[in-house]
Amino acid sequence: MKQINTFTYPVVKFSGGRWFIEYKLNGKRKRKYYTIDKRPRFYGEQLARKIANELKEGNAAPGPLLWATVQNCLDAFNGRPETVKTYKYAAGVLRLYLNDMPLQAVNKQSIAIALNQAAASRAWGASSKAAYTRYIKAVFSMLVNNGYLTENPAKGISTKGQESKRHVLLTVEEISKIKSYCLKHSAGVWGVCQLVYYCGLRPAEILRLTDQDFKESKVFLSANKAKNKKAVTRALPVDFAGLPKFGKVHLYRIFKECREREGLRLGVSVYSFRHTAAVRLYDATKDIKQVQFFLRHSSVAITDNYLRNLGVVEDIAAAGLPLI
Repeated sequence: MKQINTFTYPVVKFSGGRWFIEYKLNGKRKRKYYTIDKRPRFYGEQLARKIANELKEGNAAPGPLLWATVQNCLDAFNGRPETVKTYKYAAGVLRLYLNDMPLQAVNKQSIAIALNQAAASRAWGASSKAAYTRYIKAVFSMLVNNGYLTENPAKGISTKGQESKRHVLLTVEEISKIKSYCLKHSAGVWGVCQLVYYCGLRPAEILRLTDQDFKESKVFLSANKAKNKKAVTRALPVDFAGLPKFGKVHLYRIFKECREREGLRLGVSVYSFRHTAAVRLYDATKDIKQVQFFLRHSSVAITDNYLRNLGVVEDIAAAGLPLI
């Protein structure tokens, strides 16, 4: 903790439609913003005494905890549902790794460490880490706009992902290990893997399915549950193991345990079954349009980029041409 040399008793002030406490710490002017609806002088004196007690007991600069401040901003934030959702995802990372840290103690290094820990524990790919970095920068930007911070501590953090591959293809041995572990501990997780591999559905889409979506050996994904907002019907695999009766967090937790206990590569995930199916389908048919239909991409260009990221490059050999 930083030692306090000089401290001036806080004074309640009003500016720009907001009340705040102003005080001096080690010769530097500090502000702490509060919402004071009624009897501002009375509440201001209470807050001033509270800050003085915080300094006396903790011998540190006063300030709210990071998570509590972020939560207050999120509760008051009025934006698009998609934006609020992404902010909450980013706040979840902050809560998990920086929950008890005072707001003033948060800096670029602490945020970067939290991102690296989250990326390692959840096996994020490059795109996931970059996306969360952008979201966290946006969350701290919101704190700056609300007057809790003077500058964004996340500014300047690189959005480059970790070294682990974003796309991972499963080997026959890895699939066998995953199947054996899941059938022993949670058959429903293997059911999710089957739908990803045989039906081309995404894990997030599968977890939105209900019992009514399974009829006559087929699975029906409605438009409101699909990522591309287009309904699709696919045939179920013959030995379909069923769906788990729990949510997203439990699915990924069980699969993470499987990856650790079976000694699988860090990048292996439920989504790897979709990557493996796409490459095997292309190797069998050499028809990119079929792969596009299977993956439900909106254009062939997306499928082409998808396959290239998976290391599939179409080999056009001149040896197959007739002689001239």
